[in-house]
Amino acid sequence: MTTTIAEDSLRDLGFSDIEARVYCELVRAGPATGYRLARAISKAPTNTYQALESLLSKGAVIVDDGDARTWRSAPPGELLAGLKAAFD
Repeated sequence: MTTTIAEDSLRDLGFSDIEARVYCELVRAGPATGYRLARAISKAPTNTYQALESLLSKGAVIVDDGDARTWRSAPPGELLAGLKAAFD
């Protein structure tokens, strides 16, 4: 498994490995269901949904409730601003 610079940077900011992978996949591929994300990053759906809930509490993702819950990444600038505000 290779990691990206973005994933490494997110881990440096306190994200877990799976949180970093999920967030980067959402930025790369756009909105998706949790199941599709799990398949895209080759992780168990249960672990992926746990990561999504954690990312939601961090302000890193936004969930659109509809027939199927769709997740999308918060814009990177907003994410970094939120993390900075929490740190300050």
